Amino acid sequence: MIKIIIATPKGEILNKDVNSIVIDCDCGQIGVLTNRLPLLTKITKGYVKINSNEIEYAAIVNGVIDFKDNVATVIAQMAAIDSTVEAAFKKIDE
Repeated sequence: MIKIIIATPKGEILNKDVNSIVIDCDCGQIGVLTNRLPLLTKITKGYVKINSNEIEYAAIVNGVIDFKDNVATVIAQMAAIDSTVEAAFKKIDE
């Protein structure tokens, strides 16, 4: 399992265990499974696809993601979570 934590200046918006994540970042898409090598990347405007019992998307604006020891930590200026990428970005725009 992977623990994902997403935080913004307003506080933590997600902290849960998931099966895998896919990061849409500045360098393309990166799939992350358990025991992956460490990773640090920038997300100017992208998303994290969160695979657990259900699929969720976290829209990210001006953030970074650090993955180490099966913990993915996202720190972003703005972030929102929904069942689709479009709906998550719409929440940010509101």
